Amino acid sequence: MEAAGVRRMSVMGLSYGGFMAYSMAAQFPEAVERVVIGCAGVCLEENDIDEESTSIEKNSNMDDGLFKVKSVDEAIEILLAQTPAKLRELMRLSFYKPVKNVPSCFLSDFINGLDAEG
Repeated sequence: MEAAGVRRMSVMGLSYGGFMAYSMAAQFPEAVERVVIGCAGVCLEENDIDEESTSIEKNSNMDDGLFKVKSVDEAIEILLAQTPAKLRELMRLSFYKPVKNVPSCFLSDFINGLDAEG
């Protein structure tokens, strides 16, 4: 946005984009003036954070929370996946029937493509 001469902006995100809009506002508070989040499916509640858990898979009991993580930072690592392993975890949590055996090179290209200019 800086290259286009935009110094301050309003950001709106729907669904997963709501988390992305929130992330942009948290990372760049000087650039994001307003945030609108709509239809966001990410709902992190206090009982989702388990200080004693060692893995999400071990603690994915829906009675104990829908999105079981050790911390908010761990949730961010999954939702803003930067590695093929974290993207696989996001896919497992996001889809009813997740795609299996997706090559790491494909996932890496997808992650890197999100950062590319275009």
